[in-house]
Amino acid sequence: MIAEMVNNAADRKTESGATRKTTRREDRWIVRQALVDPTVTLSTIRADVGVATVPQTISRHLAEANLKSKRTFRALPLTLEHRQLRLQACQSR
Repeated sequence: MIAEMVNNAADRKTESGATRKTTRREDRWIVRQALVDPTVTLSTIRADVGVATVPQTISRHLAEANLKSKRTFRALPLTLEHRQLRLQACQSR
C-alpha cells in the first residue's frame, strides 16, 4: 500500500513525449505558490520547489492550471500631469 502512495516522477508518463520531471505534489506546490502570491517569479518558485527544472517547466505547470506568473511593476505609470510635463520638456529641446 505504501508503494502505491509513493508518487515517483519517473512513473508519470503522459501520453506521448518525455516523462514528467516533477511529482504531482510538486505540481500542486507550484500552482499553490502562484495562487498565494501572484507576483512571485518563476525563479523563486523553482528555488522553493527544490527541483532542478527550467523556467519553462514552471510556466507550463501554471498554464495547465490556467494561471500565469505576474511580474511586479518596475515603475508606476505616469500621471497625466507628468506625461504632459515630459512631453513639454522633450519638445523644448
